[in-house]
Amino acid sequence: MSERYRPRILEHLADRRYQPTNVRDLAAQLQIDENEFSDFEQAVTDLTATGQVVLGSAGAVAPSSVSARASAGPP
Repeated sequence: MSERYRPRILEHLADRRYQPTNVRDLAAQLQIDENEFSDFEQAVTDLTATGQVVLGSAGAVAPSSVSARASAGPP
């Protein structure tokens, strides 16, 4: 079930206006219902495990440098 959130998360993190934030705040930004938070959190964990996102200080979710460059397109 968590795989359905992955594209939304990556798209949101690729936005130039995105500021790294914790998982709970990221879920709020994406309007994830509380009863779906566990699946959402698992999606973030999966993306972290594959290196597509990183967890920074205080658990802030950020795009990995490889993921950010791929989303940005050509210079």
